[in-house]
Amino acid sequence: MATLPRRLGHLGLRVEPFTAEDALLATEIFARDHRRVLSLADRCCLATAIRLDLPAVTDDRALMALDLGVKV
Repeated sequence: MATLPRRLGHLGLRVEPFTAEDALLATEIFARDHRRVLSLADRCCLATAIRLDLPAVTDDRALMALDLGVKV
């Protein structure tokens, strides 16, 4: 049975570890989210995208409303 990372790899995707740096950035994002529209998962996704300098892919328009220096 194929593991999730292997299955995602067949789609051209990879599993990326969440780092301590990402956690600190997710905390900074929380401080900038004055309307409290972002979940913890949203903030983790955005922080990782910022670190990797990659776009964050989502269908949640709330993420697009914040100016965080990452393409959503």
